[in-house]
Amino acid sequence: MSKRRGFTLIELLVVIAIIAILAAILFPVFARARENARKATCQSNLKQLGIAFAMYLQDYDERGMPRDVGTAPNRVYWTRLVSPYLKNTGVLRCPSRSDSPPKCFDIGDGSHYAYSYCFARNSAATINSPSELLIFVDWRASSVKWNATGCTGCTDGQTCIQGRRWRPGVDTVPHMDGVNVCYYDGHVKYVPVATLNAAYLSVPVQKPWNNL
Repeated sequence: MSKRRGFTLIELLVVIAIIAILAAILFPVFARARENARKATCQSNLKQLGIAFAMYLQDYDERGMPRDVGTAPNRVYWTRLVSPYLKNTGVLRCPSRSDSPPKCFDIGDGSHYAYSYCFARNSAATINSPSELLIFVDWRASSVKWNATGCTGCTDGQTCIQGRRWRPGVDTVPHMDGVNVCYYDGHVKYVPVATLNAAYLSVPVQKPWNNL
């Protein structure tokens, strides 16, 4: 009867090395797949926000939500104005972000998505290019205001938040090198953050922030 032969140290080291190589190859693939799933969920959230916005338009004479209404301590934020049209407020949170959603003012949920309200709050008849004007976007603040004259052109007391953009190499952009955007006509797409930053910081500011 022959004795059972065990693994030698060299054989064990070879197996461990193979496992380590496979892990190094597969872990980034798994991480990317997980992020793509989160990105898809984020896009679904923005799609629901776009539908909620369209329903709000129908109920309020084709005018979008203001950024807020009322005065402190009873000032109501846009997230509360749109919430009756949402299934749950979890839609306001990006699954790729672990930070607390930015919140402004007194009444309303925080959101990882910014509402670009300068033009969206006006009559739908004044929107020149619905498929190119964004209304909701992954951003570092929960509202943004911009038009052809920059921060002074949307006068309702909000301080310009030009510096609250995503900075590649400094901030962790939500979805690899880009963000999700919902446009006025309701379609959602993924946009490189460098593209949005360039439009956001241009003078005069360009689409998709401006209603040109």
